[in-house]
Amino acid sequence: MKATNDRVKSAGERRRVVRQIKRAATASQSRTAAAAVISQLGEARRNRAAGGQFSGYVSRNREEVRRLRQETRDTLRDMARRRKESRAALGTDTEEAGQPRHPSETGAAAKARPDAARQDPAETSGAREPVEFREKESETCPRPPKVSDFESQLLDAIGGHPEGVSLAAVAEGLGTAPVVLGRAVKNLLENGRIRKEDKLYFPS
Repeated sequence: MKATNDRVKSAGERRRVVRQIKRAATASQSRTAAAAVISQLGEARRNRAAGGQFSGYVSRNREEVRRLRQETRDTLRDMARRRKESRAALGTDTEEAGQPRHPSETGAAAKARPDAARQDPAETSGAREPVEFREKESETCPRPPKVSDFESQLLDAIGGHPEGVSLAAVAEGLGTAPVVLGRAVKNLLENGRIRKEDKLYFPS
């Protein structure tokens, strides 16, 4: 009888130990599951924070893009206004100078040219004859070369010395350096206004 009771107690003790082991295993699993849930919650919080930062970055970039677009529009409007003012100023200047203000005016003038080109040759021939006559007259009677004021002064200075005068003396009389007279003397010699013998210059 006593042995039976001992076996019963042993069986009850084993069941109690098994239940304790199961409860401990369940608690361990619960703790593991809880730790996993906590870890997932932490990851979710971190992802949410990162998403908030990204959203803030995108929002800031959108604001920057809007600002740049607005600045670009303002710059383009300002450039268009300045271009319009410049065109208006240029058009006013050309109109005051007697030139056509708009390109359409030049087109009208260009259209009028063919009409002038279709005129009777007899009408235009009369206007050409004086031109040809003047050209022939200029060929037969060449005009004397022009003399500058400085060359006139130099010519008068040399003309006052029929016996001949040196270039240094002429320069001293004119109050300048001899090197300044080089080109004027050369022109007068080429035009035959003066002549040179040795180092003296004579009026022609």
